[in-house]
Amino acid sequence: MERSKYIVFVNYDGDAERKRVEYLLSKWRSRGKVERPKGINAVMELDRGEMEEFLRELLSKLEGDPKEKVRVFRGREIEPSVDTIKKSLEYELREDPKVVEKLIDYVMVKLNATRKDASGRVYDVYTRKGKATIEVAVSGTGGRCSVKFLISGYGEAVDFLASKIDDEFGLFAGG
Repeated sequence: MERSKYIVFVNYDGDAERKRVEYLLSKWRSRGKVERPKGINAVMELDRGEMEEFLRELLSKLEGDPKEKVRVFRGREIEPSVDTIKKSLEYELREDPKVVEKLIDYVMVKLNATRKDASGRVYDVYTRKGKATIEVAVSGTGGRCSVKFLISGYGEAVDFLASKIDDEFGLFAGG
């Protein structure tokens, strides 16, 4: 199969996110050529004449052999077409919803989840397997309630988190 060259730009919010991306790039070096360009990188939208004019000016500013220092690619942006993976877990419990809410809080703390939505039950979870979002809905009264978890994300994180949640709630639900 013929390989293509892709330029990937990743904007990150913090050092932890940058390190996760660097680790991933390192991991993918065994599958293909992964190069981390040094220097200044820019995305420029110019017509061909303007680009040639820019390159003439750029090459005149560099020391040594400028042709060894400058690489230019022409390309088009590609929207990532990776679908989000979703998994749903549902439990019927013979417990008061307030007790179940405490169990949910315990499980989310154990998963190191951060509340994404202060008014509801939406959490972000970062694991070594990747990031996922967990939405939790609890309904019921008295001694019975139902709990639904909707886990969405990419890669292995969804199945990993579903397994962790099922380990906790499966026991509690008598499964």
